Amino acid sequence: MGVVALPNIGLGEVVGGSVLRWLPVPETPPAWKVSDEELEDVEILWPSRMGWEPGWCWVSPLYYSLRRRVRVREVDLPQSGEAGPLGLCVLIRGRAHDVGVSYSDNKDTDFDEPGRFDLLFKMQFRNEGYDEPWIVPGGYVADSLWIHGMVPTLRKVRDRQDFEHQVYGRFGMRFGADVRGRALEILTRQNRFGFTGGGKLINYREFLGEVARAGICIDLPGKGPFCFRLVNYLGVGACTIAFPHAARLPVPLEDGVHIAYARPDMSNLVELCEHYLSHPDEREKMRLAAQQYYDSYLHPANLTSYYLRTMLDRLS
Repeated sequence: MGVVALPNIGLGEVVGGSVLRWLPVPETPPAWKVSDEELEDVEILWPSRMGWEPGWCWVSPLYYSLRRRVRVREVDLPQSGEAGPLGLCVLIRGRAHDVGVSYSDNKDTDFDEPGRFDLLFKMQFRNEGYDEPWIVPGGYVADSLWIHGMVPTLRKVRDRQDFEHQVYGRFGMRFGADVRGRALEILTRQNRFGFTGGGKLINYREFLGEVARAGICIDLPGKGPFCFRLVNYLGVGACTIAFPHAARLPVPLEDGVHIAYARPDMSNLVELCEHYLSHPDEREKMRLAAQQYYDSYLHPANLTSYYLRTMLDRLS
């Protein structure tokens, strides 16, 4: 059917965060709402330099969205080394609090400074939680700000159900090779439906276009339980079949509602794909639920509201 036409968002706009400034903000969940009055005496000191530059990919949506809500000042703050938590100083009514954002793929505690933070948002928050009550789920993000500007167009394509791909999934094999390799072998060897993907990656725009034209998308862990593609899938509204996540989001995904989980040994992976291919009503209910979940809980504006609400409730 050809290449999906997507908005031509300039790279400079994305890098500068403009893509988040002109996008409409979805309705914020009631439990996460923060009034402007509550934020009058809040200021966030953000490090002028990352301890690990690639970490910017995980925290940039929060940075740009926070700047829309509160005063954010860049200062020289000491930071941990590679993949260590981002350290912020949050001032609430003049009182300083050390707040961390852990974007490490390690779902276990990934730092050796107990007591450093008053509150730590952990993106790979393990299902069983932690003994430390100051560690809370940190949500997760997409791998580019582009997705947020493309979502309306991608959803229109997805909603037409004019699928080029029955079952879809592309995965790098640098991380999670055991699980990914096993799943790809199962999908490529079966002959019950068409499978598009494998270990060859493509550029981001092409990837999103393929997701929008896929009946079912496969989510598999990489170095950590969550991968960027999960947020991409939910934003587009994919019917997603996933290896069980060993981590959870602030509002957990519901099996059979927002996502369908295969068994850990993936013995029912083919059967799940067949089920959703042959039940378009269930597949489309999942599409709508996934889109609503993304809007409510993963859109940067609402994820930022969750961070602010949590900081105010835990630190005030």
